[in-house]
Amino acid sequence: MSVTTIRVPTELRERVRWHASREHVSQATVLERALDLLDRESFFAQLRRDVAGSPESAVDVHERDLWLSGPMLAAEE
Repeated sequence: MSVTTIRVPTELRERVRWHASREHVSQATVLERALDLLDRESFFAQLRRDVAGSPESAVDVHERDLWLSGPMLAAEE
């Protein structure tokens, strides 16, 4: 694996270093995890935009919400 150097503000470098120390991982792992979270956030933001623009998807979301808000078990009589 090749490596490179990136220039970041000292404060940012210290934040990365702090997280790496706290989690007992490398600084590269901290950056990788942060980028993974950003990728996931971007994916779901796009998904929300797609659902909002699709009437069929909106109906599916509404049906899902109805199911999730319903009782888990039938009431005993």
